Amino acid sequence: MSEKSAGQDLKSMNRVIPEGESSCIWVDAGVVSYRLCDRNFECEDCPFDQVMRRESRRDSNVSISAKDWSSEKKHFDQSFTGHETIADLVKKFFSVSAACELPSRRFYSRNHVWAKKIDDGCYRIGLDEYAASLLRDTWSVILPQTGTVSRRNAPLSWAILEDGTIMVRSPLNGKVSMSNLHLKESPSLIVSDPYESGWICEIAGVEDKAVGSNSFDEAAGKKFYDNQFAELEKTIVSELERKPELVGATMMDGGTRPKTLKDLLGPQKYLSILKSLLSMDL
Repeated sequence: MSEKSAGQDLKSMNRVIPEGESSCIWVDAGVVSYRLCDRNFECEDCPFDQVMRRESRRDSNVSISAKDWSSEKKHFDQSFTGHETIADLVKKFFSVSAACELPSRRFYSRNHVWAKKIDDGCYRIGLDEYAASLLRDTWSVILPQTGTVSRRNAPLSWAILEDGTIMVRSPLNGKVSMSNLHLKESPSLIVSDPYESGWICEIAGVEDKAVGSNSFDEAAGKKFYDNQFAELEKTIVSELERKPELVGATMMDGGTRPKTLKDLLGPQKYLSILKSLLSMDL
């Protein structure tokens, strides 16, 4: 038996989390040694998660500036003049999605996770540019530990934002063979370079034939995502025009000029949109 296999067997024999129980995401991140999840990963309502996010922010130097973006067309902060209608404000944000790209030779899932084949049965996983356009204030990324079993539609990773924690579901069955440790030091890479240096992990032991049947190629993926964002834009405009009290603080009511969709909607509404897109069942 190899040294690596022996270590994995020993780890299994000395499992800290009881069988059938789920560990808190902060245990998986290696931040705390023991804590069970009793909320089915509904982190936004968890007081412990709120405390840990505050601590994560205190220790983080994350700040994604304009220079982090690879081209001018990818500026997701857009100042408004103050003369637009609600529809104009929302449309200006969503116009960015039309410029989002999906590289070839990758598979794309409904929840904006891509998978790129590295070797037979081994795939690299990351978030697409559509997801990146929504995650600008990511403070840190909780990565899956090497050796963790990956099950399709199960939690794989988490993005820690200022206002909440967003789950990323795995698109593949297999086992995590490697995580991108660069994201621990530079979590902004998941936003600024989602297809290359901002990848999340690699999953091995994947049945190659099963990957394509549950995913889109780049053409079908872009069509699906563009339609998804177009429908989301219509829904937001309709809701805000029907209930203008939902609009966040603006210059017209003594607030500040909105620069992002989050400014316009408010943090909790924005967080719910993120969750609906990135935590979508596959």
